[in-house]
Amino acid sequence: MEVKLDLHIHSEHSPDGRMALDEIVACARARGLQGVAVCDHDRALTETWDAPDFLLIPGIELSTDRGHLLGLFVTLSLIHISEP
Repeated sequence: MEVKLDLHIHSEHSPDGRMALDEIVACARARGLQGVAVCDHDRALTETWDAPDFLLIPGIELSTDRGHLLGLFVTLSLIHISEP
């Protein structure tokens, strides 16, 4: 069974994202995807969305002093932890 997903999408809540969740789902479906991971910069996806037959994975793109860390299935905001 083949499943087509995009595991790194930004929504309107990121500086480099423009679309609301409903627009993301519609656009992804139009491209033949069965799901996406919404990973905004330093902000977990807290909105709920009911999209039948479509996988919406909550995520985050966390900024660190060494770059960005992508987290999937994250629903709580994370605080920045820096080395002493």
